[in-house]
Amino acid sequence: MGLSSQELFFLLFFFYRSGRLKVASLQSLVMDEFDALLEYKPHRDPTQAVMHSLKRRHGDALQSILCSATAADVMDSTKVVEFLRPGYAMAMTDKDDVLVHNQKTQVSRTVLHGVVHVQQKRLALDTLRRILHTEPVPQQILIFVESSRKVDIVVEKLADRGIIAAPLHGGMGSEKMDRAEVSKALREGYVGIVVATELAARGLDAPLLTHVINLDLPTDASHYAHRAGRCGRGGRPGVV
Repeated sequence: MGLSSQELFFLLFFFYRSGRLKVASLQSLVMDEFDALLEYKPHRDPTQAVMHSLKRRHGDALQSILCSATAADVMDSTKVVEFLRPGYAMAMTDKDDVLVHNQKTQVSRTVLHGVVHVQQKRLALDTLRRILHTEPVPQQILIFVESSRKVDIVVEKLADRGIIAAPLHGGMGSEKMDRAEVSKALREGYVGIVVATELAARGLDAPLLTHVINLDLPTDASHYAHRAGRCGRGGRPGVV
């Protein structure tokens, strides 16, 4: 269905609380983007509720695998350590990996990063249109903006310029099935341009995506790393 790790954990929480999820035989739990699940307020409470309950039931017999590209600053946090078994192992990238390190963030070396200065905000979309015809020619573009309302505005204004883009956000008028369809179309190459909120910065794998454009800047380096990480995956080239 193309659900994010956050949405999957909400489903896990719902089925667990309703008694429909049987966990007696559970042996392993894998959490992707675990720093977001444990740090961000909308996800923190249901995630901790499930984890505490599983810990009480299974103790150290439960194997937990926590994965993220931006978790170096939370590894010593009690919110993380309390869910790990004694003698747990930590695997991290090193300087020989094909990654660029900037303290707590990592981005692929195969991605070009640049800034386009626009003198007036009203010229931003016309500048964006020119980027569509630059080298390397974009195959797929993911455009990030700051809010769900801005997504719809940008999609509409691009349409006025003859550019078709699909919206991807979790705000008013967006259904989970619609988001799954857009994510699937992006992943399989059936849509060329998607305008999205931070919702698409984690867990979205689009192998044909070549360009990420931050029409609105991310709030910190971690968010930038996750946005940039949508392209250039697996050593493929990309432009941010």
